[in-house]
Amino acid sequence: LKSNDIRRVFLMGFLSNGCIEETARDMREQCPDIEVNILTDGSAAKSETEHFHATTKTLPLYGNCITCQEAETFFTMKELSRYIRENSSGNMSQSIFRPRLLALCGAQSNNDVTKLQLENLRITEENYEITYLSGPIEVEEGSPDLIGLVHGPFHSWLDTDKAKLGNSLVKSVQHVLSFAKANGPYHGIYGFSS
Repeated sequence: LKSNDIRRVFLMGFLSNGCIEETARDMREQCPDIEVNILTDGSAAKSETEHFHATTKTLPLYGNCITCQEAETFFTMKELSRYIRENSSGNMSQSIFRPRLLALCGAQSNNDVTKLQLENLRITEENYEITYLSGPIEVEEGSPDLIGLVHGPFHSWLDTDKAKLGNSLVKSVQHVLSFAKANGPYHGIYGFSS
């Protein structure tokens, strides 16, 4: 993150008192110079009580708890002006700034599922330029939660064979980095727990 001049991250997803909390804590410990923002209305827990406790008690220890609408203000006019300068061919009225997002699918999932998850968070192509990326490991079956919802193929990031776990992790990180290098830059990355 630091080598790519990332100064601010936004976290959202499920579970606010699980993956989001762990990621925020890790960011605070490993990258103390990077501003951490947790999108409270872009996250959830298994119950409203758990979510409320996480967003009012634990998550504020690691970052700023803000709304999705407040997060949009971080895309400043300076960034908008730079985007228009770099991407317009003289006709400013046709340049509409849409933040570029890289959306990573979850385990035993695919890009169709990720698109549905983003739509539930009201993150759509109307306001964002979204690129979807599945994990490099094709799996035979999707998550049991997906039966009847979407069709395969399905992918994962990590091999379920513990002997291959380390290699699959390295392969997955390389997959994301090379894809981002070839297709980036991105303003944000959305990832679902894997």
